[in-house]
Amino acid sequence: INECFEYPCENGLCKNTRGSYECVCLEGWIGKHCEIDVNECNYGNICGSRGTCENTPGSFRCTCPAGLTGKHCDSGDQFELK
Repeated sequence: INECFEYPCENGLCKNTRGSYECVCLEGWIGKHCEIDVNECNYGNICGSRGTCENTPGSFRCTCPAGLTGKHCDSGDQFELK
C-alpha cells in the first residue's frame, strides 16, 4: 500500500515507508504535512541592517533602500563621495 496516495504532503515530496509515509518539505515549509510556512523574516537581519522583510508563502521578499539590491539587500553600487 502506498500511503502517499492517502496522505499527501502539501508543500513537499511524499516518501512511502513501510506502513507509513514521510514528508520531505520544500525549502520554506515545515510540519508533518509541510503545511506550515516558515517566517524567514524572524531570522535576524535576513534583509541586511536596512532592508525590510516581507514573508511570502514558502519564501520572503526584501525591500531594499536606495543604493542596495539583491535578494538580501547585500549588493549595490559602490561609490565614493567627493
